[in-house]
Amino acid sequence: MSTRPSTPSAAAGPQRTCIATRNVLPDTQLLRCVVQRDSRNGAGETGAGEGTTRVVPDPRRRLPGRGAWITATRKAYETAVQRRAFARALNVPAETDTTEVLEYIRYTENTEDTAGSSKRTPTLTTSPVAEKEKETDY
Repeated sequence: MSTRPSTPSAAAGPQRTCIATRNVLPDTQLLRCVVQRDSRNGAGETGAGEGTTRVVPDPRRRLPGRGAWITATRKAYETAVQRRAFARALNVPAETDTTEVLEYIRYTENTEDTAGSSKRTPTLTTSPVAEKEKETDY
């Protein structure tokens, strides 16, 4: 017997599987990640030299290449790294740098926390006139 949830209707839009949790969710609830290869040698020219490979977030879903979908939480990210899910889904070495994905997840979690807060910390700004007065006062 399959442990996957029943297939939702086609009206729900495209469905994707999270590489960490294996949950099938609408693509709007997942973060797409792609491999970015910098194939530059020491001279700065593109060629057969050793390049760097890293996994980057693609929130707009526009970057070229094969994509892997993950639930945008730290727990899901840690699970994916532990299981080497990025390496398996994107056909890259297990040592491939995924820190940009983690940074993006942290950023989005922090912005959601501050956006949900009803009390905002006021920002103190100085007017341009006051700044000019500061510069001229000795």
